[in-house]
Amino acid sequence: QKTAYEIPKRDWSSDVCSSDLVSFTSAGEFSVELDTKIDNELKAQGLVREFMRQVNALRKKQGLTIKDRPTLQVNASGELLEILQNNSETIIKGALLKDMVFVNESQEQELDMDNNIISISIL
Repeated sequence: QKTAYEIPKRDWSSDVCSSDLVSFTSAGEFSVELDTKIDNELKAQGLVREFMRQVNALRKKQGLTIKDRPTLQVNASGELLEILQNNSETIIKGALLKDMVFVNESQEQELDMDNNIISISIL
């Protein structure tokens, strides 16, 4: 699904912004065509960001500081497990973790991730 938005001329010129999705009119205005479709890669990025946000909220609730580097245990399944595993380095860095371990046992904190319940523990 593509949506077109008209944007009034400010300090833009065709040499500053060149793309097949940007067109300029003779009056100096330009329009940008945005593809608002959410593909699997974009959805995965959003889930990873939301997961890190929830982990960081739990860190704060437990009184951890940025100097603390706990291990995160994660119980997830299916597509969500695959997304978290594929992005584990990003999550470890973004959530200030020492390590992230995937386990099969339920953990102490449940998170709702895209209508999937996963459980985590910060150790």
